[in-house]
Amino acid sequence: MRKIVLVIKYLKNLGVKNFSIYIIQRYISRHKIISINVKDLSEKVNFRNTPSDIQIFTQIFILKEYDISIEKPIFTIIDCGANIGLATLYFLTKFPSAKIIAIEPELQNFKMLQMNLAHYRNVICINKGIWSRKCALEIIDNGWGNAGFIIKEVDEMNDSTIEAISISDLFSQFDLNKVDILKIDIEGSEDQLFFNNVDWIKNVKMIFCEIHENLKPGLTNKIITSLNDQFEISKNGEYHIFKSKSKVS
Repeated sequence: MRKIVLVIKYLKNLGVKNFSIYIIQRYISRHKIISINVKDLSEKVNFRNTPSDIQIFTQIFILKEYDISIEKPIFTIIDCGANIGLATLYFLTKFPSAKIIAIEPELQNFKMLQMNLAHYRNVICINKGIWSRKCALEIIDNGWGNAGFIIKEVDEMNDSTIEAISISDLFSQFDLNKVDILKIDIEGSEDQLFFNNVDWIKNVKMIFCEIHENLKPGLTNKIITSLNDQFEISKNGEYHIFKSKSKVS
């Protein structure tokens, strides 16, 4: 029954033609990269024919986990843990003129991110890891697929590390006074953002955050408690949604 419901949602959101193209590429010709048209985007959406990429595409474009009421206008969006750019692309369907900064540390994901966003001049892609401060980060593959890389701080840069960047750095580098939407999906590093170097929080209108309770038990309640006074909190799919209670100007 669940599969039938999901097929119906695919058909509704992609249409018969694009859903057929998707099925052919995924199951019949077994393309390594699936490329399909999505409503309100000028370019095709590309994702790998792997369980993790397909799951993310389904969550974002079929189950619509970002499809909630958002107060307009939206000028600036930061996508932390952008992966291959699917969340960024979804935001472009809703806010096509917004300036979007997409940050992704893992190189193969980043290359797909660049492929997906190359034609959108209002999107900036950054190959760094989001952290609480500037430092060197090591990317660790725990065997969970392309969506499951985690990062940890190390003492110095070398050929296998990547540079970190903080949200405060992004505010400074891009001369931002506020951020309308901040999306965070960084595989357990959320505590780095919410409990260190947190002056940026008061300048964000809305946060979408996937909190990885499985990696750090107790983190959900800790984050909710720390933000409860400043934000209205709800949940949609895997994402906790924080809407600022005060006007961010």
